[in-house]
Amino acid sequence: MIALKKLLLDVRVILRTGVDPPNKAELIAKLDEAISWASRPSREGVEAPQSNAPPSQVAIAWQMAAKNLRRSHPEAFFKLQEEVSTILEQRGIEDPDKRLRQLEKELKEREAELEAERARVAEQAERIARLEQALEEAETAKSGLIAERHFWEERLGALYQAIADLAPELTGEDPQGLALLRISHAREQLDRARHSGGLDDGSAPSAAPSRAVIEQVAADRARFSDAQRDWVIGEALTLTNWEMSPVELLAKGDAWLARLLLERGR
Repeated sequence: MIALKKLLLDVRVILRTGVDPPNKAELIAKLDEAISWASRPSREGVEAPQSNAPPSQVAIAWQMAAKNLRRSHPEAFFKLQEEVSTILEQRGIEDPDKRLRQLEKELKEREAELEAERARVAEQAERIARLEQALEEAETAKSGLIAERHFWEERLGALYQAIADLAPELTGEDPQGLALLRISHAREQLDRARHSGGLDDGSAPSAAPSRAVIEQVAADRARFSDAQRDWVIGEALTLTNWEMSPVELLAKGDAWLARLLLERGR
């Protein structure tokens, strides 16, 4: 473009002055060349023809064209070389086919990973469903056990109450131990009544407390009933040789009387 501009300037000078320059023939030759070059169809906006040749042949063709350009238009060749160097430094060149194969490989890997993830999610969902079913069954079994427990607690409470009616004077904190103690006391009372004949003639059994009751009273964990206390006072009068009156013995308390019976050999 610089050479064309200079040529046009020289032509303008000649036209203005009307003097033939010494290099008139050279200027005419250059002017003809410029006109011929300007007459060529513009390549701007025209897409390069597409080639179906393999990338390797395309690369060889570009290499040959570059060699021809270096001989015919060295300035354009070196400009093109600088542009290629800039592209290599900034972005680099990658084989499109190779890149496409790499992308296809990555896509297959991602699809395989996605399929594995789907399988894992499905397995977890199945496991959660099994756990929920097991939890539901456990809740049902728990409800049944609670109902059964309430049933047996009611039965046991009724049984304890029935045993308590046999010896209400006995008390304690352990329900099972107290129930066994009351049963033992009732058995001793029944045996004593049978031996004394109290049950044969229909009379009431003796009011004498059993040894288990006396031990409980001596430990201050129970009290004598009124009938038992009357019987104990009679025994205490004999064991003390009537040294104390019934009123004095009553003032001593049930625990003292029970220990007296245990110590004096009852």
